[in-house]
Amino acid sequence: MRSLIVALLIMSMPAWAATNAPGCGTLCGSWQLDPARSDAVPQAVDAALTLYREPRDKRGRERNPDDAVRQIEAEMENSLGPIHDRLGGADLRAELLKLLAAPKALTLATRGAEITIRGDSSPERRLSPGESHARVDAIGTAKIRSGWEAGRLTISERYDRRHQYIETYLVQRPDGSLLVTREVRRPGLKPMLLRSVYRRA
Repeated sequence: MRSLIVALLIMSMPAWAATNAPGCGTLCGSWQLDPARSDAVPQAVDAALTLYREPRDKRGRERNPDDAVRQIEAEMENSLGPIHDRLGGADLRAELLKLLAAPKALTLATRGAEITIRGDSSPERRLSPGESHARVDAIGTAKIRSGWEAGRLTISERYDRRHQYIETYLVQRPDGSLLVTREVRRPGLKPMLLRSVYRRA
């Protein structure tokens, strides 16, 4: 009899209850991008780059043209190519477009103690809120941390003070839409913050 009651209770649960598994709470489920309520990434990137300071050549110091030794040194340094402290405008634009691109579809789920995030055809991401880990890539070593604050899931990737990337996920009231924010900081660029809004698929 008890088993029958439990079975009836499970059958009577609303369909959305299965998507609200412990771990990712109301974030769990499948989501579809609402372009009309989301920031346009290419336009935002292009606007930010109008104020971007191009990289500086650290080898570009002025030298005395009459100093033959220094001229030879300058030619040797130029043959090695310039040293930049940041990306050129075109390279930075390509990086930002890739980094800030909003997936058309998102799926958040719980797997054991982890939260998984899948977007379009990108690889699945696994998070353990409250725990930190590191990733080494072309920029350097990123310290990655995720956690909850007032119902908001935050993921931060920090290389140093000038190289940071932060994502937040929050279900908005009263319409139940998912707000995803992406903030990026790069040398020579003012901090960028873009918003993407999703509805349940």
